Amino acid sequence: MNPRLIDLIAALATGAVGSVALVRRDISDTLPGIAIAISLVPPLTVVGLTAESRAWDESFGALFLFGTNVASILATGIVVMALYRVYQMVTPAAWADSVEWEVIEVSTTADSVNVRVIGSPPIPETASYRDALVAGGIDPDGVVVEFIPRTVVALGDNFVGLVPD
Repeated sequence: MNPRLIDLIAALATGAVGSVALVRRDISDTLPGIAIAISLVPPLTVVGLTAESRAWDESFGALFLFGTNVASILATGIVVMALYRVYQMVTPAAWADSVEWEVIEVSTTADSVNVRVIGSPPIPETASYRDALVAGGIDPDGVVVEFIPRTVVALGDNFVGLVPD
């Protein structure tokens, strides 16, 4: 079992479908699992069966196919994530750190990016984040930031009331 062009095309397609499902909320979460089942499980099954029967050439060929499928899925995933600008989602974390808040979730919908941050009041200014988005080529009109104020209270033996983060 050696990889053929059709095997490469199938792995690239399943990688693309699985990656799109990861970045889009409106697509089923089961698609990445289906992509794995289609491209990775069959070659590994062949590896096991042929290794058990000591057909080493076939076993190594199937293992090579598995490796090329993994590489194809990862490569396609990187391209899809780049196209969806997931690589630029580092920007909210850098901004949140600079204002001493923490990004707890970044999610997408068909027309917006939602960033949830948590931290101690007061709520920080957002002009610097808007500027960073514009500088990164992202339209800030499609970005929504949800601020979740956090207050910590110690209730132990040495009760001190509010505790700063």
